Amino acid sequence: MSYDLLLVGRADSAVARSLDYFRSRPHYTVTDAQAVYENPDTNVYFSFDATGSEADDPEADQPRGTWLALNLNLYRPSVFGLEAAREVLAVTVATDSDVFDPQADDPAVRSFDTEEFLGRWNHANRRGHVALLSEREGQDPVPWPRSLPASTLRAVWEWNCARQAWNDALGDQVFVPCICFLDGGTDVETAVVWTDAIPVVLPRVDRVLLYRDELRPKRWFGRSKAPDLSEVTWAELAPFLPSPVESGRPLPYYDLRAPSNAVALQRLIAGQPPLERPPKGLALDQVHDAELLPTGSER
Repeated sequence: MSYDLLLVGRADSAVARSLDYFRSRPHYTVTDAQAVYENPDTNVYFSFDATGSEADDPEADQPRGTWLALNLNLYRPSVFGLEAAREVLAVTVATDSDVFDPQADDPAVRSFDTEEFLGRWNHANRRGHVALLSEREGQDPVPWPRSLPASTLRAVWEWNCARQAWNDALGDQVFVPCICFLDGGTDVETAVVWTDAIPVVLPRVDRVLLYRDELRPKRWFGRSKAPDLSEVTWAELAPFLPSPVESGRPLPYYDLRAPSNAVALQRLIAGQPPLERPPKGLALDQVHDAELLPTGSER
């Protein structure tokens, strides 16, 4: 299941439209017929496919001037729509294009409107969740997906969207981590990776994975040769943290660029046992908005 949106060039425009536009934008892989978007920080992905309309064919399903088609999968977290909307807006402005939405009640070529697009995308995405997860006679049920509240998913997404620009502004000596999702058994947990207690701005998450090289534990005959991975829960780490910064970012964060208790933090990290096996990560498309899952009456 996918949500499709056609981009239509304005007839009176002198803009030359081609997939070459995407080569200068981050996160795209471009071929002769397609521009695939994959953001490694957010885990959001979708594609734009080159297309064309038959100008002399009155039965054509797409308007004249159609040159591109957005393909955005349904049964995805709502933030997929938010990130796609940003890209569609940028593309339509740069290429002087309008849009044609086949999912609209009154499909027509019109200027792209972010709120209208998100309203239709969210409606279609909700219906996709209900359709896939509803019990159907004679068919095996789709496994019930992992979920988090939409507000949590959006806060994580906003943090990950902004982290690289923030890191660039802070400089190379500070680390702004990506937030990832972990399989916590019956729950989904948020996590970051922190290496050797380096200067960091740390968002509040459920677990902090500790990559240790300089701080890996000592053995009887010196340190182990290979770096290892350990972890602390937020409850274990919290007593060592300063007061959080509550404003300016989608999540509270803790400024550990020059903590007064740096030695105590290093001891805490060095003293944790190594993990026997790495934790199981979850991609963004494996974690759904809890509000999108069908209720008992819908199933």
